[in-house]
Amino acid sequence: MKRYLLLLLLTIFSLGTIFSLGRLWKESVVPVSAVELLPIPAEDSVVCSGKVERTETKNIYAPSAAIAKEIYVEPGDYVEKGDAIMVVSPVESKGESSTSSWNLPEQYQDAIESYAAKQTVTEPENTEVLAPFSGEITSVLIQTQGYADPQSPVAVIADSAGLQVRLSVSESQISQIKEGQRAEISGVGFDSIYYGTVSHISGEAKQTATLSGQETVVEVIVQVDGEAPQMKPGFTARAKIITSEEEKVLIVPYEAVQADEEGNEFVYRVSNSGTAVLTPVVTGREFEEGFEILDGLQQYDTVIEAGEGVRDGSRVIVQESKAVGTQ
Repeated sequence: MKRYLLLLLLTIFSLGTIFSLGRLWKESVVPVSAVELLPIPAEDSVVCSGKVERTETKNIYAPSAAIAKEIYVEPGDYVEKGDAIMVVSPVESKGESSTSSWNLPEQYQDAIESYAAKQTVTEPENTEVLAPFSGEITSVLIQTQGYADPQSPVAVIADSAGLQVRLSVSESQISQIKEGQRAEISGVGFDSIYYGTVSHISGEAKQTATLSGQETVVEVIVQVDGEAPQMKPGFTARAKIITSEEEKVLIVPYEAVQADEEGNEFVYRVSNSGTAVLTPVVTGREFEEGFEILDGLQQYDTVIEAGEGVRDGSRVIVQESKAVGTQ
């Protein structure tokens, strides 16, 4: 009877010990979320803002000094290339006269001009002013019977099919911008994201006022690709210009990278045995997904992204795992 009682006590003690050790082991394992490192495509970009405008505008001039006889268009009208904008009647330019080249005393000059005014003058033929290309008339700068100076435009036409965005790029970023680079265009005035191409970079910088003072910027033109029905001239737009693209970059999330007191960067890598290994790393460029890893990690390594109380050598259990770049 004593033997059975002793065996029972030993069994209970063993079970208690095993339960306690199991509970202690369970409590010493740190639950973490981790990411598996896979090379992914990555891109650098410059983000700037500006205004949407028509791609091409052109001033329309009368062929010579003239009086506007009829005006066929008003702002907002669409015309085809070669359509008549207005009809003008050529006149002698202001300040010019058939006697202006005569070198005569002033008293004789007045007499000659008075005589010329009494002569019969042949009415000049009317001339049509034509649209240089198809587009929208944005301004009409003369009225019927108004004088058309050949040095001043009588109307302005815009290519209504094409749009561009005029951007202001900081001088600290302009060296990254090149003609031909792709751009993603968004704005509060339109829901869709449109795409474009850098078509022009100004050869001069200029000063612009900001909330923090003066800033030196360079104008950059992004040509909108294809049609953009929701975009309108005058809208504010935000352009993300892609300055470089790479097919395979090893990236770790920002949350995974830590630094010691001396500024040396490190991550906690999950070993095959399920422990956290403090691993020094060298980071490079910053992307939306995180830091580029230049040294210290390899493809398929698992890195702890979040975990409370993780130390070098801690036993960890990965409760959530994903690959960088996936949702």
